[in-house]
Amino acid sequence: MIGCPQVTLTNIYEKQVVRKANGILDCVNHPLHCLFEVLPSGRRFRVPGFKLNRTRSSFIPSAIRRRRQKRGCRAGALARRQPLKPPLPSLFLTNAGSLANKMDELRLQARANNVVKDSCILLITETWLHSSIPDSAIELAGYTAQRHDRTVNSGKSRGGGLCVYVNNSWCTNTVTVESHCSSDLEFVTAKMQEFTVVMITAVYIPPDANANSAIGLLHGSISSQQNKYPDAVQVITGDFNHADLKAALPKFHQHVKCATRGANTLDKVYSNIKLGYRARPLPHLGQSDHLSLLLIPAYAPLTKTAPTITKTVTTWPEGATQQLQDCFDRTNWGVFEHQVLEVFTDGVLCYIKNCIDTVTVDKRIRVYPNRKPWMNREVQQLLKERITAFKSGDKALYSTARANLKRGIRKVKADYRRRIEDHLDSNDSRQVWQGVQHFTNYRANLGAADGDIALAEELNLFFARFEVTPPGTASPHPTVHSSLNLTLLTAWCGDNNLLLNITKTKELIIDYRRKKTDIQPLIINGDCVERLADFHFLGVHIEEDLTWSVNTSELLKKAQQRLYFLRILRKNHTETAGVLLPSHHREHPYILHRCMVHQLHSGSEESAPEGHQHGPKKSLAALSTHWKNYTVPVASKKHRTS
Repeated sequence: MIGCPQVTLTNIYEKQVVRKANGILDCVNHPLHCLFEVLPSGRRFRVPGFKLNRTRSSFIPSAIRRRRQKRGCRAGALARRQPLKPPLPSLFLTNAGSLANKMDELRLQARANNVVKDSCILLITETWLHSSIPDSAIELAGYTAQRHDRTVNSGKSRGGGLCVYVNNSWCTNTVTVESHCSSDLEFVTAKMQEFTVVMITAVYIPPDANANSAIGLLHGSISSQQNKYPDAVQVITGDFNHADLKAALPKFHQHVKCATRGANTLDKVYSNIKLGYRARPLPHLGQSDHLSLLLIPAYAPLTKTAPTITKTVTTWPEGATQQLQDCFDRTNWGVFEHQVLEVFTDGVLCYIKNCIDTVTVDKRIRVYPNRKPWMNREVQQLLKERITAFKSGDKALYSTARANLKRGIRKVKADYRRRIEDHLDSNDSRQVWQGVQHFTNYRANLGAADGDIALAEELNLFFARFEVTPPGTASPHPTVHSSLNLTLLTAWCGDNNLLLNITKTKELIIDYRRKKTDIQPLIINGDCVERLADFHFLGVHIEEDLTWSVNTSELLKKAQQRLYFLRILRKNHTETAGVLLPSHHREHPYILHRCMVHQLHSGSEESAPEGHQHGPKKSLAALSTHWKNYTVPVASKKHRTS
């Protein structure tokens, strides 16, 4: 009994703990068997003066028992092992207030603090940098800096400034796509394109800036980015002070809930992904008066949120067909004969099914939600071979593996295309449309409105129930403003509790006179109405000279975007594009061309914008491969449409 505890101590505890235990045993004046008494049950020991430890080594006094570390591991172990492979980029946001004076502390945190070191992007506002400070003074090892200093357009000589540091371990393809500096707003937008496009916009709005003007400028920039990159991750972060972006961009979500300066939340982070980030406050950077923020990705990818589907598939091993044929050859089919046809049919089918189950093998497979339907085992094997060749460092082997993978993907896509076309013979349009969506990655975002058709008229009657023609508002001369009518209109709106929104009121002047004169601006309640050269109304761009060039360009742009998915189908050599079109479009391409000419441009070939003459021909060529030799007539002055 004396040797057993000593062996257990050596195996379980550190040497230092063993020495302490032996020291306690030596200083005791009574024998060892008195120190460790056996309980009546025969399974436990008791040490006088020490609390009994109810563990598997209960003979150890709890006063000297120490564990080297706790059992298990803390949550988020996988995220800590792969800090630079998050579903969304992790952000570190701080208001420096003179970055040049705090570079030593920032470098120290980027080297020693894992929170800052593992962040994908560092965003610094109020850098207070100027042209006399070189880029080498703000370099950060392992990061690429996107610097934007305050210019003379802001009306101030110092202060402001933005800087975006991108971790090279996360992304090496970074470019500045847009920047702006004025008295109301400073922002810089950087595009990170590693696997998907990530747009990071750093913003600084001064405390004395016009919030409405700043939000309007920022809204225009973000809207253009969303139109150009509809599937990109948009993150807008910085020092907003008294401005709020939620009113202008309601689909963006604000992730910072804690105060960043005193009791106010001045530093904010917006993104187009709901519940995408979780904000965590950090200590100030140097003597800055703003708290630093760490934005931890809380977004979970589709493979983790959507359930994995388990299916049972039947596989035919090699030689199974020959075994089944031999089984049928040795079968005495006469034993299944019966006067009742139903009994005879059931017997034969059950026997055939039993023979098939004998020679085939059932396997259970897992289908992940982001897996393409054309992906099979052969492609997965080729993908593994390419990864192995890449790790080996052999360029020739890697080139061969890449070529094999490309040919394998092309082959399985062709097989899947034939399966889609086979559904057309069975008139299964649903399977055809789902296959087309998988091929082109088309995602429709148009939702049908619920309710009766008369809902639109009811809405018109509801919103127009207070409309009354004000007295004395007859239309004046087309090119002359009537100040009297505007005064009466303003007074009538005030009497009826209506407020004219001058910021959303626009003026468009259409003047065909040869001798044009300067027209005075329109003034309402002391505010000047903005005058536009073109106006977008109900999907149509109306210009002041009625040339329709802007509207034609927008129509051509939309047509090219719609034809993109048909080009993808043509790239995969499928005939589905021509089959999905109406029959009269396929049989009469000339009628389709005339309709497109009528919508795209109304004028001669010389007056049409550049590239518009070939728009209909490209459209028809993308619709079907049968129209390659079709000659599209160009609209001339003789056949001008109106």
